[in-house]
Amino acid sequence: MVKLDNTAKKYREYTTNIIKELFSYLPYEKKAELRDFVSSYNQSDFERICCCLELNNGGQFVDTNFHFREEVASYIIINYSSDVSDELLRDLYIECAKCSKELNGSSEYIPFIAEFLIRQTGEKYIKDFCLYLCSSFDFYGACISIDLFDYNVKQLIESIKKFREQSTVEDECRAYDNGVDFLKRYLRE
Repeated sequence: MVKLDNTAKKYREYTTNIIKELFSYLPYEKKAELRDFVSSYNQSDFERICCCLELNNGGQFVDTNFHFREEVASYIIINYSSDVSDELLRDLYIECAKCSKELNGSSEYIPFIAEFLIRQTGEKYIKDFCLYLCSSFDFYGACISIDLFDYNVKQLIESIKKFREQSTVEDECRAYDNGVDFLKRYLRE
């Protein structure tokens, strides 16, 4: 079976250790707030993690929800279980993609959230996965570290192909083609 190459594996390990280290500095109250947010997430909480761009004093756009979204993602990575709602994983993935496009960058937690999204939801949000995968060069680059080599992606690819056949929107078709190409690297020989 093909596996994640050593560079990507080391990157994931290094990133996880940094996330754990940074998370350890948060006060207990903040960790409790994050636990409560993750365990009870619903659409009314969306405004706290959405990509919210505002101009700062220097005329640059900043995402006012960036830090909280980073903390939520860090909490999920460190404490991941299937109790994390599918909607929260989807919303984090999409909002990070939107901000990545607007702010020309990507967060280190993207491959983890994207991987959890696919593993936990399978076909449920594969359309969203494809539509945002190539939202920016940085976002796509971050997704390269997803480790799905032990996951059966054939059904996902078939679902994406069906979406592709049904779509007449050029950008969607391109997104589905990119999604299929991306997941083909995980096919078992």
